[in-house]
Amino acid sequence: MKQIYINKFPAWIHPFLFIIKLYLFGIIFFTFFRLLFLGIYFQQINQIENNQWTTILSAFFMGWRFDTVISMYLLALPTITVFFGFPFLKVRKAVIQFAIWFSIIAYALAFLVCVADIPFYGQFGSRFNTMAFAWMDNPSFVLGMIFGEIRYWLYIVPLILVLFAWAKLLLKIKKRSLALILAKTSISYSIRTASLYSVFVLVTLAVMFLGMRGRIEKKSPIRIGTAYISNYNFPNQLGLNPNFTLLRSWLDDRNAENKPLSLIDDRQALEAMQKELDVEKTISNESPIARAVVDSVQYSKPNVVLVIMESMSAEKMKKYGNTADLAPNLERLAPHAYFFNHIYTAGIHTNNGIYSTLYSFPALLKKHPMNQFPTPIYTGLPGILKQIGYRNTFFLTHDEQFDNMSGFLKANHFDKIVSQKDYPSKEVLSTLGVPDHFMFQYAVANELSVNGKTPFFAAFMTGSDHGPYIIPKNISFKPKTSDIHTSIVEYADWAIGYFIDLAKKEPWFDNTVFVFVADHGYSGNSPYEVSLDYHHTPFIIYSPKYIPVGKEFNQVGLQVDVAPTVLGFIHANYINSTLGIDLLKRSRKYAVFSTDEKIGCLNDSLFSIIQPDGTQKMFLYKNRSMEDVSQKYKPIADDMKKYACSYIQASQWLIQNHFTSSGIKK
Repeated sequence: MKQIYINKFPAWIHPFLFIIKLYLFGIIFFTFFRLLFLGIYFQQINQIENNQWTTILSAFFMGWRFDTVISMYLLALPTITVFFGFPFLKVRKAVIQFAIWFSIIAYALAFLVCVADIPFYGQFGSRFNTMAFAWMDNPSFVLGMIFGEIRYWLYIVPLILVLFAWAKLLLKIKKRSLALILAKTSISYSIRTASLYSVFVLVTLAVMFLGMRGRIEKKSPIRIGTAYISNYNFPNQLGLNPNFTLLRSWLDDRNAENKPLSLIDDRQALEAMQKELDVEKTISNESPIARAVVDSVQYSKPNVVLVIMESMSAEKMKKYGNTADLAPNLERLAPHAYFFNHIYTAGIHTNNGIYSTLYSFPALLKKHPMNQFPTPIYTGLPGILKQIGYRNTFFLTHDEQFDNMSGFLKANHFDKIVSQKDYPSKEVLSTLGVPDHFMFQYAVANELSVNGKTPFFAAFMTGSDHGPYIIPKNISFKPKTSDIHTSIVEYADWAIGYFIDLAKKEPWFDNTVFVFVADHGYSGNSPYEVSLDYHHTPFIIYSPKYIPVGKEFNQVGLQVDVAPTVLGFIHANYINSTLGIDLLKRSRKYAVFSTDEKIGCLNDSLFSIIQPDGTQKMFLYKNRSMEDVSQKYKPIADDMKKYACSYIQASQWLIQNHFTSSGIKK
């Protein structure tokens, strides 16, 4: 019997051509988003010192591999439906229509993730993952941040165009395919044709399975680490598909191995921290790391003002090498301030910054520290100050319910939360609430002078240096730079200077200690997988009365050291049951911090990055070297790893065993 051909191909081959078309066009669209990603972050290729374009091309090849993995998952159901439905004439039309509409919707969702990934990377320095949904219990707040930022609208335009083009293209393929394969032909008229069709189906499904794995090797399928083709962060990230990183993080979140952390044996971790903190003997009924702090000097309980600055990386300051002079007001505090030059934030999120600064416990990788039920109770700076007679107030620019801030802080020794609900509605400019200077102005005029006899602790969380970026009008501030990303830094610094100037007019200024630290930095242009720009923060203690002559401190330290250092500065007597130390009296062996998935550990010259699986790299970070020297300095690398894992593991154990409120009188 004569073989039947449609458009120069045997009739039975058209289902395979149909799936191949969907795959190829999907790859083209994913490549478009990778090109868009490269274009937006093009300046980051300057991280690559040698063979820039060879490295970028290798990243695009790796990107094709990851795009193929996602494409195979997206096409799995359409492929099975078409392959097994095609032999039956009565259902051919239905299976083609299903495959087309399923692909339109499934790929549209994948393209949406690709667009959302672009600003996500700009904020966190990593591709899209489940941390993007950490605030979904506050959807209106998140949507307000997204749609209140003009540059995010620019990403929506290509998304709409891509979705329109994708739908139009697939509907055209549907029309063409229906015209070709709805011909009244049967592939079952010969054993030979049926056999060929069956072999093609099996081979195609096998290829798709390999495509889903991403690798031929039996031991392991493709992983995020497969994309790490160089020692530079940007090309490694460029090769990833954000849908893959989202799926991988979603699976990891549900992996029992990630809950709880198991980096090192708990007992070993506690012993290591007891040794580090010089805990000679445990205090009865207290935390195993609790130690009594006794100071014979007594100040007259100075007021304490703590400003946690949104995204204020040390690298934004001229003092640390920035040539744009973006923070002159912070820098002019130097003659009457203690400047700690090598301090690192606990994590990469604002919730980490607030939690670790106030309560002196580190970030536990991707775990949200303030959104727990029941709410854990901590001591920290607010608890100790409350216990010795301070009135505690927390100020923020926006909705206090975001990140469960209000619930957590009120449960942990704050008397009052001043937030968007308290400000005049006309002053609210975006989802992030009022601009920084108005928050400071409101605090000085309405809150900080209520009771002159009671010392106050005022903690501020600024918000202006976070998108949507809005510089308020009708103020004296005029930026020197034209780029909103730098002029907003200038404004945030101007607001701090404005605050200091307002405070100087108040009777409480002379007896007040001002403390400045960032919640976290920004991704910057660091070449490493864990961005030092995201963690390096200014830490400043300013008080003309108590610091007549400024001084610099160059030892490494942590955000968790802020509270014990401030308490030491005011000569408080208390039980320190945290992992923080007083940097005025002691030094740290290493600084430890984490992203959602990696741990960083450094001393004055070496920077170690520890992966979740325990693998480790080490760099001489002072000269931005990309040579892995972990084997060259193996004893130090091993010691750093043990120290970092002990630090985080011990923190988890203390939280799980309810030792975080030690030192508070019951």
